Amino acid sequence: MEKNKKRVFTGTVAMLVILFGLLRIAIFTGYHMVTPFLPEIARNLDTTIVVIGLAISIRSAMGFLGPVWGGIIDLFGKKNSLLIALLTFAASYAAIYFFPSFPCFVVALPISYAATLTFDSAMYSYLSEMIPYEGRGRMTAVLEAAYALGFMIGSPVAGVLMENFGWAVPFVLMAGIAVVFAIALGFILPKEGEKRFGIDATVSHEMQENKAEKGSYFHRLSLVLKDKNALAALLTGSLLMGGNWFCQTMYGGWLEDNFDQGLSEIGFISAAFGLAVFVGSLLCLTLTDKLGKTKAMKLGAIVTICGGVIAAFTNQKSLIIGSIGLFLYFAFVEFATEACISLCTDVRAEIRGTVIGSSFGALAIGSTIGTGVSPVLYTKFGYTPCIIVGTVIVAIALLVIAKVLTPGFANKEKN
Repeated sequence: MEKNKKRVFTGTVAMLVILFGLLRIAIFTGYHMVTPFLPEIARNLDTTIVVIGLAISIRSAMGFLGPVWGGIIDLFGKKNSLLIALLTFAASYAAIYFFPSFPCFVVALPISYAATLTFDSAMYSYLSEMIPYEGRGRMTAVLEAAYALGFMIGSPVAGVLMENFGWAVPFVLMAGIAVVFAIALGFILPKEGEKRFGIDATVSHEMQENKAEKGSYFHRLSLVLKDKNALAALLTGSLLMGGNWFCQTMYGGWLEDNFDQGLSEIGFISAAFGLAVFVGSLLCLTLTDKLGKTKAMKLGAIVTICGGVIAAFTNQKSLIIGSIGLFLYFAFVEFATEACISLCTDVRAEIRGTVIGSSFGALAIGSTIGTGVSPVLYTKFGYTPCIIVGTVIVAIALLVIAKVLTPGFANKEKN
């Protein structure tokens, strides 16, 4: 089986990874453009940042169903799941533009994220059957770099569009891009067991037929819950994501309230923080497969804590030094999180879709807590407590990595 998988690790598959990456730039432009401009969106919807923060938290909570989507993908196929998810994303973002009201926003935003998580689970599962484990750190880095570019490129573009054409315009633009990609992928992608345009999905089909764990979704989920290392990896991802969102949710409010930054300025500073996330993806690309996933996660968590300490002590006095601390924080928490996602692709290969779906569900738990609590914390006490809480959570993740995860437990993982 491993020999066959290496055979399809070709330039064509690499181009497919890049195509998915381009699509993720658009999807995560839509995802990232909410938090930097949270005060602006709240003003236009005639509500408060705490209420919009709760809407974002509800969006994150949709990830709790990640294991369910992963199980559905295992049973019903990845290509169909990809296309349905894209069209659902497009419909939800178009609704925000055409029906610009708080009730529509609070319903459409979680639906868009449910579609995003379904798309991501199907995408990772689809590609992981074609790419060997020792190459998946690089695969994850390319795909998560798109997440960063959505932050880095999309935030300033969204800021300019909001300032000149209205707050809802970026949403309909992302919807249109998603429809175009859905049509393109529907034409290009082979289903499992087929070949098309040089893309060989027969290995995925063979994996499903000969290696996939049989039984109900609940049986497959029980296998995940009984595996100590799987649970430790899921907990680590949840903690890293929670720490990230405690710092990320309210930095736009910090820039506006403490340093009088406007929409365009916030957009361009967001691009700098997006660059930090991109740097984290580059670190994943160059270091994760060389160091081993668990060592990469440790390194990322340690430097994240250092960045958090710098930001906590300087953010009220200096925009530059505080931003440097946040840059380190965002870069290395991304590095650690991507290494964790890469690790999850081979925790239990026979139920890969369920494990990957569970990993996105675990990430959603962390982001739900971070996005829900941090606006309340910010409103009452300011930005510094948000940074402190986020840093402490990452420190707990480091303890889990060091004390609970068994080094070398996954296939070909370095000790």
